[in-house]
Amino acid sequence: MIDVIANRYAEALFQLSEEENISKEIYSELHDVVQLVKENKDLDNVFKSPLVAKNEKIDLILKYKKMLDDGIITQEEFNKKKKELL
Repeated sequence: MIDVIANRYAEALFQLSEEENISKEIYSELHDVVQLVKENKDLDNVFKSPLVAKNEKIDLILKYKKMLDDGIITQEEFNKKKKELL
């Protein structure tokens, strides 16, 4: 069931990004998230943890990633937030 929801979300995100002409930006952000997960075992563990729902994990990571990109938090603070989720 979660796969169906994830696919619908992905399709809607793609469609909206095309309509708003921001598909390159969305791709870049998603690529960054994938790279973060690949490079950080703790973050990978967060996504695999049964204690936090998958959609909540994604939302949290994207929120903190945006804050990091916007200069609101530092890399150290971002890493701390990830550890708190574990």
